[in-house]
Amino acid sequence: MSIDADDKILQDFLVEAGEIVENLGGQLVELESRPGDYDLLNAVFRGFHTIKGGAGFLNLNPLVELCHRSEDVFNVLRQGKRMVDPSLMDVVLQAVDVVNAMFQVLRGGGELAPVDTQLLARLEQLTQPVECVPQPSTAPAQVQSPADTYDLTDQEFEDLLRALPASAPVPQAGVAESSQSDEITDAEFEALLDALQSAPLEKKQPACVPAVKSVSGEIVDEPPSAAPAPTAPVIAENTVRVDTRRLDDIMNMVGELVLVRNRLVTLKAAVDDEQMAVVVANIDVVTSNLQIAVMKTRMQPIKKVFGRFPRVVRDLARSLGKEVVLELQGEETDLDKNLVEALADPLVHLVRNAVDHGIETPEGRLVAGKPGAGRVLLAAAQEGDHIRLVIADDGAGMDPEILRRKAVEKGILDSDAAARLKREDCYGLIFLPGFSTKNDISDVSGRGVGMDVVKTCITRLNGTIDIESEPGKGTHMIIRVPLTLAIMPTLMVTVGAQVFALPLTCVAEILDLDLKKLNSIDGQRVVMVRDHPLPLIYLRHWLSSDGANQPWPESGHVVIVTAGAQRIGFIVDSLIGQEEVVIKPLGALLQGTSGLAGATITGNGRMALILDVPGLMHTYGRRERHSEVA
Repeated sequence: MSIDADDKILQDFLVEAGEIVENLGGQLVELESRPGDYDLLNAVFRGFHTIKGGAGFLNLNPLVELCHRSEDVFNVLRQGKRMVDPSLMDVVLQAVDVVNAMFQVLRGGGELAPVDTQLLARLEQLTQPVECVPQPSTAPAQVQSPADTYDLTDQEFEDLLRALPASAPVPQAGVAESSQSDEITDAEFEALLDALQSAPLEKKQPACVPAVKSVSGEIVDEPPSAAPAPTAPVIAENTVRVDTRRLDDIMNMVGELVLVRNRLVTLKAAVDDEQMAVVVANIDVVTSNLQIAVMKTRMQPIKKVFGRFPRVVRDLARSLGKEVVLELQGEETDLDKNLVEALADPLVHLVRNAVDHGIETPEGRLVAGKPGAGRVLLAAAQEGDHIRLVIADDGAGMDPEILRRKAVEKGILDSDAAARLKREDCYGLIFLPGFSTKNDISDVSGRGVGMDVVKTCITRLNGTIDIESEPGKGTHMIIRVPLTLAIMPTLMVTVGAQVFALPLTCVAEILDLDLKKLNSIDGQRVVMVRDHPLPLIYLRHWLSSDGANQPWPESGHVVIVTAGAQRIGFIVDSLIGQEEVVIKPLGALLQGTSGLAGATITGNGRMALILDVPGLMHTYGRRERHSEVA
């Protein structure tokens, strides 16, 4: 059967079922640690059941078959005929991966292939009861019965019927008056379950519940007599699904409005008119509120990214023979949708790195006086106009001396340069291409690729990444990224006759320094700031057409910027001030120019180039040092 990828019903199904599968990954890993949680068992069962129902409506038979077999496994678990164990979870998680793969095929308009028969056979095997397994304490009592029927007493069956709302369809199963037990088929029992699940959640008391008595025999509480269930109020739908491209267009228009607002604010300062000042102030407030409102429509909880990590940690720890507990904090923290998607891969690599490099084996941790199970923390929180992400572990930590030695062994640094590195600079070495502390190459690590890609990705997001570590106690990776990529707070400066914008996320502080006494280390000009050498760069040498012939100034404004763990001072000719700018792509002639992140229009109507600080340093840094040495 051919699939129309543009079919609205199919797209709605993929969106809703995709959300269910995203939740299933975390629920399954949680269930492995809490196998007796009957509510969690029910939630997973309902997830597969819901996907199966939608797939059946669309005649997606392979998906129906796979979900049905998975649903059968959890039906057996709910009956207490098996218990959750790692081997069972391996098979079910494999089934979830196949469901995800099927969704990808459907999104591309492809046709679903038959499910692997071996996977179906393994799922079928898991539906076989295991002897002498205690059922979860919170599960309702079940009587062992043949596979095709459920044994219920008359009273149990009547209680099931009583739990249904009046409008629910009830299977016609007669209750024999002369028998104390009546058998109903699978189909009839599933119909009951479906009706129960679709029923409004109402607290009902059973028809015959004895009063609860204290030890002395005094009646403490007695359930009230049953009353007619109130009709559920009709709740109007208060959400609407909007194409993200339309939100992007709105955000672009708001960006243009911000530019106009900045222009008006600049003009107001040049005109002494009280009425105009009031109007501009009102426009400023309305524009700011509109900007915030539009940004919120593009926001998504970072839980969409965090939801995949229980599975990532579980699978990796199992393959490495380690015990790792993942703790998630701040899952409801909101940030721009584009950032949510862009952060997924860097975070996956950092979490895998923490499990592989950071957490020791259970035996090694016990020898070091630690619990056998390691701990990995993934946390998010909003700090002003930024999001702070932390990836922390309580593992072996990083030793600066080992990092120095590895850098020399791999030819990245000579021994003298390595010896001069400060502690925090040593941690920054792990972001260099080709650097790895692993001696053995495995499927997980050891090739020296990954961390440099992580830093590059974070830098492209106008973010920063810092490392704090202590040997034997663990490592903290701290990432800071802006809430949105469309509008950026910057520091406006002039270099020669040109205006440039420095992203405020990179600016640490601004100083006025006496530049008459400069030192040179390895061809790099430095000045002492609070007893520490600060490398200096005269931006006019790099960014101005006549910069090569300009002498170093004797005094000036020094903007201290950070790039990873490195701090550098940019000497600029003058400071304009802070300004929110809308990032515009560079034209064809400048597209891809290293050191430039984009362009914008300033409040006075001039064009300004937005600097990419790490890219600028990477491109021009070596040229500057080679020039000084020559």
